[in-house]
Amino acid sequence: RRDADLALHARLVIAENGGIRIHQTEGILRASHSLSERRALWQRKPSLRAVYSDYYRRIVENCTPGRTLEIGGGTGNLKDSWREVISTDIVFNAWLDVTADAQMLPFAGATFSNIVGVDVLHHMERPPLFFAEAERVLRPGGRIILIEPAITPLSWAFYRFGHSETVDMHADPYAEGPKNPNRHPLDGNQAIPTVLFGRRRAQLAQHFP
Repeated sequence: RRDADLALHARLVIAENGGIRIHQTEGILRASHSLSERRALWQRKPSLRAVYSDYYRRIVENCTPGRTLEIGGGTGNLKDSWREVISTDIVFNAWLDVTADAQMLPFAGATFSNIVGVDVLHHMERPPLFFAEAERVLRPGGRIILIEPAITPLSWAFYRFGHSETVDMHADPYAEGPKNPNRHPLDGNQAIPTVLFGRRRAQLAQHFP
């Protein structure tokens, strides 16, 4: 639902029910069922809730005062415990505030004090587009707080063989070109955060000082 005080970008489309959608995200509702299954799994697994609840607690503790945007919030778990957060995902779900692509956010500049996300950066097809958008919508002194897989010599086998998502350490997070319109929104490469903040860290700092 819309926050009446929330500054919206001109490219926004307002749905009749008061929700928010972007033209480019309307064709990907097929992933909604998968997110609903993940939400149900969360509700059945106390150990999973304990781990992620600790993640969420750490995120909240490290946020600066002001409005906070959650990206990749499809299962709604953070929103359940932190009602003030503006929760978004590229896939529509009834418990979200906004349906939008984090690589093309529908908010006006300098709207948020924090952008947070858990296990979302490695699903982005063009991560630099997200960082450019984050730079635009964050207020001066704003923070990006992300929790992502760390691919190390010890964890590589676990993520490579114990998880359905790709682990490609040779992928180029700065690859250019048009985005693939047929790409499933839950596709991902778990190595992307490690590449970005590891051997490509200097390049990231150069683009987004």
